[in-house]
Amino acid sequence: MVTSALPQEGKTTTSVNLAIVLAQHGARVLLIEADMRRAGISGVFTFQSEVGLSTLLGQNTDPDSAIQSIPGVPNLSVLPGGPVPANPSEMLASGRMRELLTTLGAKFDHIILDTPPVLNVTDAVLLSALADYTVLVIRSGVTSKAALRRVHEVLSHVNARILGVVLNAADSTEPDRYYYGNRYRDYYDDSAQVRTGAPE
Repeated sequence: MVTSALPQEGKTTTSVNLAIVLAQHGARVLLIEADMRRAGISGVFTFQSEVGLSTLLGQNTDPDSAIQSIPGVPNLSVLPGGPVPANPSEMLASGRMRELLTTLGAKFDHIILDTPPVLNVTDAVLLSALADYTVLVIRSGVTSKAALRRVHEVLSHVNARILGVVLNAADSTEPDRYYYGNRYRDYYDDSAQVRTGAPE
């Protein structure tokens, strides 16, 4: 699972890039747009999400009818969010979601869940219980220390397994001048560094 504290911290960009890199290394990868409120991944790949995750969770639909391959990126498939449902949190917390991940897990080497920000809605917290690991995306000059502490507290409370942190928009020429403020920058202005406490 890939999430962030707040919007516009580079979460979706990180999810897409991670999925592409894994696919390029030969793994069968499924990228799921689990943020059904905001079609970030569908926007990146210009999908028309008439059928997607919300459809699979709300109806008895074959997953293969909703999963789309990505031209030019062998091994990468995407499950769009689909039409925005009235109750996304309830859908993601349902037994149907757990069953869907189990079914899809048998077909793919990696499943990446791109979720809404933790501090906006409960979706990411609910999904963290189904994820093997959680990657937290923060943005230099945007994510406040208070927000980062709160996210860690919330995820730890549900025993989410935090694999590491991706720091976006870091100025590598001034490593001693990173700070956390409340300013927002362009969503796709990203250069990422990965910091992880998990053993390789």
